[in-house]
This record gives sequence, structure tokens and C-alpha cells, in this order.
Amino acid sequence: MQPLWRTSLVAGLLALGVGLLTGSAVQGQDKNKDKDKKEKDENIRPVSFQTYDSVTLEGVLYKNPTGKQDAVVMILHDFGEKGGNSKADNIPEFANMLYKEGYSVLTFDFRGHGESKTVKESFWKYNENVLGIKGAKLKGGKDLPDTIEYTSFAKGYDLYLLNDIAAAKAYLDRRSDAKEVNSHRVVVIGAGRGAALGALWVANENRRRKVRLPKNNNPAEAQISDDSEAKDIAGCVWLTIASRLNDDVPVYTQTRELVRELAETAKVPMVYYSGKGDDKGTSYSSDLAKRMVKESKEVATARAFDDVSTAGAKLLAEKEVRSRILKDITAALDNHGAKENTEHKTEANVYYYFLPGRKLLFTPKAMPSKRETDEVPIVNLPYMGLPVIR
Repeated sequence: MQPLWRTSLVAGLLALGVGLLTGSAVQGQDKNKDKDKKEKDENIRPVSFQTYDSVTLEGVLYKNPTGKQDAVVMILHDFGEKGGNSKADNIPEFANMLYKEGYSVLTFDFRGHGESKTVKESFWKYNENVLGIKGAKLKGGKDLPDTIEYTSFAKGYDLYLLNDIAAAKAYLDRRSDAKEVNSHRVVVIGAGRGAALGALWVANENRRRKVRLPKNNNPAEAQISDDSEAKDIAGCVWLTIASRLNDDVPVYTQTRELVRELAETAKVPMVYYSGKGDDKGTSYSSDLAKRMVKESKEVATARAFDDVSTAGAKLLAEKEVRSRILKDITAALDNHGAKENTEHKTEANVYYYFLPGRKLLFTPKAMPSKRETDEVPIVNLPYMGLPVIR
């Protein structure tokens, strides 16, 4: 029989050894967690950027370090009477899947939604904001709030969310110039009303061109880019695209004419998704696709999923839909071709609107889409055939 002190000594040494091993293992796990956390923080991070009218938009940038796909996907969330944001309806999970597939991704909340509610004082110098936010004009321009809510939007104000997409693209252009992403190869994915705004914005880009004006401001001597700003958009996926932004703002007529123009000129490919039992969404998607196909057979496809009974961004929960989206955006990028990542220098340039055929819509004295002094372009609704708040 061993002495008690020897038994205690052996037990103590064993316990010490186990403790050291356990401590080392825990420390190793902690280091791995720290490493994983650091890597995640570097490549998937919260971002914020400004609109032309001083709204701070909040989002998440998934910056893919591999450059495997050399493209960036911009996701536009749905919204409605109950709001909406970029963290709803499987969007973060889908964005993470795209990231793992080698894509960079930008998600963000539209103004008044989610976390994008902060505005600067200069926001209230724009007439459309004073008239478009209920209660603002009643304050007489004094003590105006520094936050806005979608519940306070007046009739027609939802159209001004087009400027949020313009700000997101300008943000990606700055990141592209810093060689973090490639905004010459952009895929836009939108759901519901976000898809409707997305289609209108792409049409807006198709009418914008970079212009270098002479010192005398004579438009006849202006140097006009051969390409519209739609050149950066490789393709679009619309998940149950909406025909109305709300009960007061139908966009069906404008959208169908503008996507027809897109098919005829820029030939940006668009795929319209809808689910089983969604007769209205399927019919509208099919109609838009047919209007585009009349102009170019390669630019539009309507996909109705007979085995999927959801709509909008909820379609992203379905494996069949996610798989199909990957194939569609791969095809769009292959068709888009060039992977050059030349500098945009957006803030240093002037942009004007043109109708097809390079007919200038603005005179040099009128407000362009973006002046040299502006960091972010503005979407001028009247020149898109869209109503404005007056």
C-alpha cells in the first residue's frame, strides 16, 4: 500500500497536468476565436455612407479578399406598411452565401427603415424632404428632427429612395477606386418594392453619361462619354418585382417603358422570379420580361417556381432559388465580360441625362445628375417620367 502523501502527490501532479493541458487547449481555442473574429471583422463589416441630401445609410459590406468572382452584388430589401430592412427575410444568410462563393456584397437599409434613420440639418433644405416627411413643414423650419421614419413618409415620397441606391453605387465606386471591390461588375438583386426601385434606378443609369464641358459651357463642344453609367451593371435579379411602391404610387407604366428602353439600348440582362400561387407577381414579371424580349431575346427571363410558395426575399430561403440565382448571375457576368477595374473618380466628374440617341436632356445651366462639387449623384425624377413632390 502506497503512503497517503505519495498518492496525494501523484493526484496533484495529474490534476496540474490536466489543468495545464486544459488551459492550453482553452487558450488555443480563444486564439482561434480571436483569429476568426479578426478575420470576420476585416472582411464583413458595418459601413455607412451619405446620400446627396444628407441621409446616413447604414449597411454591411462583405469584402471578398479572394477576388475569385471579381464582382460585387448589391441587394435591395423590400419595404411596405410594416417597413422592411436588410436584415429581414434571409438577406444576411444569402449575402453570406454569396460571399463564400467569392462575391463581394453590399446590403443596406433604405432611408427611414432599419438603421438608416439619421439625417443632417442640411437634409431639411431640400423642398421634397420638407414636403415629403409628414409634420416637418408644421415646425416652420425650426427644431426639425435629426431622424426620420418611413411611417412619416407622405404620398409619393417612396420614389426618393432611388437616391439611396445612387448613393450605394457611389460608395461602391469609391471602394472600387481603393481596389477593395470591383464596381465595374455589379449585379443588382432586389425584392418586391426594392426590385421596382432597382429597375427604375438601372434605367436611370442608362440615361446618365459622363460629360466634360468646355469653359464656355457650350453644349455643342461638350465631350460626351460613349457609354452610359449602366455599363457597370452586369445583370439584375428581381424577386417578385412590385408594380406599386404603395397604394398611392403605381410604377407599372414607367417601369415597363423604361425596361423596354433598357433592352433596346444597354441590354442589361434581367431575370424575374416569382413563386407558386402568386398569380399577380408572375403575371407582372412575365409582362416585363416579354416587353424586354421584344427588343432583345438575350436580356430577359421570367422564372416561376412551381414548387415554391413564397414571394419576394423569402424566396431566398429556398435552395432551388438560391442555386438558380447563382447560375443566373454567373451567366450575366460571363456575358458582361471585361474585368477591368479602372478608376471611376465619380466625385471629380459631371454627369448629365440623355435620351436614347444621345439627345441631351439638360442644358448646361440646368442641374445635372452630378456636378464637380457633388460627391453623390442625384436622381432627377421628372427626367425619368416619374412624379415629384412639389
